[in-house]
Amino acid sequence: REGLPMPGAADVSIPYDAAAMLAYEAAGSEGDFEMFKEVFNSQAIATVVAKKAAREGKTAPQAPSPAGSDISIPYDAAAKLAYAAAGSTGDFEAFKAKYEADAVAMVSAKKEAREAALVAK
Repeated sequence: REGLPMPGAADVSIPYDAAAMLAYEAAGSEGDFEMFKEVFNSQAIATVVAKKAAREGKTAPQAPSPAGSDISIPYDAAAKLAYAAAGSTGDFEAFKAKYEADAVAMVSAKKEAREAALVAK
């Protein structure tokens, strides 16, 4: 079944720039998105580096950060983007529950197929 679509499966792909896109929209969608994305990505990398350094008991250099910038990614960012792409009709919470269930089912099916392929070798 590898590569075959699951009956009733929804597309749960996440655009590469989903987090930056949501942050851009939350910030009011003003200015050049590509410039915003560069700053967003550099801040995200600096945050990861700082958290890793803190975990290891080291100090990381502080990256400059515009005042009031929040680069956190909402847990349901992918569902919000899929909901918007689907036309934003109906109850978001119901859409999100189905979206997450479809995503879990897809990942589980891929994992089972991968493990079955390993056993067959």
